[in-house]
Amino acid sequence: MPKLDENHDQRTLFATSFEPELPPIPGAARTDRVPSSLYVALCSLLAAAGANTIRPPSEDPEPSMRDAIDAIRRAAAAFEVAPGVALSDRLWFGAGPIGTGEVAAALKRGGQGFLLLFGHEVDDHVVYSARAAPFRIIGGIERASCVSGPFLMLVVCRIDPQGCVEAVRGYAQPVLSGRLLVPVGSSFERDVLNALRMLQEKLDPHGVALAIESVLPEVQGAGCTTLWLKLSDDMRRSEQLEVQVSERSILGGATESAFVVTPAERGDGSFIAWLEDRIALPRDSIVSPKS
Repeated sequence: MPKLDENHDQRTLFATSFEPELPPIPGAARTDRVPSSLYVALCSLLAAAGANTIRPPSEDPEPSMRDAIDAIRRAAAAFEVAPGVALSDRLWFGAGPIGTGEVAAALKRGGQGFLLLFGHEVDDHVVYSARAAPFRIIGGIERASCVSGPFLMLVVCRIDPQGCVEAVRGYAQPVLSGRLLVPVGSSFERDVLNALRMLQEKLDPHGVALAIESVLPEVQGAGCTTLWLKLSDDMRRSEQLEVQVSERSILGGATESAFVVTPAERGDGSFIAWLEDRIALPRDSIVSPKS
C-alpha cells in the first residue's frame, strides 16, 4: 500500500489517463480544443516551479537546466498522484531510474509514475536527445503543434503484469531552451522571447530589471500567448506591460500598457518602437527588430 502523508489534503491532484487524448505525431490536428490532461499537468507543475518566468539578469545571471529541475522537484511536493502519495516521490528526471529499478520499486506500491524527459527531436513514439539514448513510449507521443525542439516531455508510467515499467504515453511541450524551460506555442513566440531576453541584458546596465512572465494557455496550441513584462528600476519605478504574441493578426493594437505583436509588427519595428517609448531609454539601448 502507498505510504500515507498527513499533508495530502493540501496538495493538488496530479493524475492522468493512460489512454491517448491527442493524435500522435504526425496525426490530424486537434479541433475540439479540449486540453490534454498531460499538457494541463505539465503546465501546472511548470507554473508552480516558476519555469514560465524569466527573471532579470540581476536575479538569475546564469540560468541552467539543473536550477530549473531543482525548482520543479521542489514544486512537485505540492502535488499528489494518489491520496497521501506526493508527486515528488513519483517523478523522475530522465530515463535512468527505470534502469536502476527505482521506478519499478515505487510503482509496485500502486499508483502512477511520471518521467520528465528533455529532447531535441520527437516522432510518433520516440524522443531523441543529444545526451541520452532514444526513448520509446509505447502509446505514442502527443503534441498540439509542429513547433521544433527542444522539448520537455511528461511521460506517464505504470507496471505491466510482468513487473516491468511501461512508458505508456507522453506529451511533448516545446520550450524556449535547455536552460530556460519556458513553454512556447510557436517558433515566432520563441523568437519574441529571445528578443526580450536580449532586452533584459541591455536594460540591466541601466539599473532596469525586466521580468518576463508567460501566461500558459489553458489549451495547447491556442495560437496566442500573453506575456507580462514587469519593469522596476533603482528609482523604485514599477510598471507592468502586456504583450500578446500571435502568428496571425488578432483584434487589438498598441496602448500605453499593451501591445499585440505579430510577425508584421516584429518585422517593421513597431513593437520595438513601442518598447522604447514605454521604457523611455535611448534607442540604441533596445534590441533591434531584426536581432
